[in-house]
Amino acid sequence: MIPFNSLNEERQIDIGCHCILGDNMKYMIEYKIRLEGLNFEDYLESDTALIAVFNQWKPEEGFHILAFVHTLENESGYLHCETSDPRTVASFVTKFAPWLTCKVAPVLDVEELAQISTQSNLWINCLGPLKTRR
Repeated sequence: MIPFNSLNEERQIDIGCHCILGDNMKYMIEYKIRLEGLNFEDYLESDTALIAVFNQWKPEEGFHILAFVHTLENESGYLHCETSDPRTVASFVTKFAPWLTCKVAPVLDVEELAQISTQSNLWINCLGPLKTRR
């Protein structure tokens, strides 16, 4: 247990997280190809356009791709990236918005989250007995 003298005392706990302002943050972008309402000809035209646009796209400075994978059924995929500027993530999403729907989630490495969870549990234990929801 970490002893705390008072609730108003300033405390700092080193949680080993490297995600502070100005540092790189990792994001997982899940994308799905817009297929609703497309007949065969529209699908081929849209797919051809998406490939042409993608072939011209270059990641912005500071937007580092860690993994870029597409599912085998050819309808969706994932882009794992790292950047210090979330605007580069928004730029990627908006450039492909006519063809893709995207969900963006900031993510941490499991090791970092484990450290944070451990420190959070220590903090909760210092509060004494608490009722939890069941």
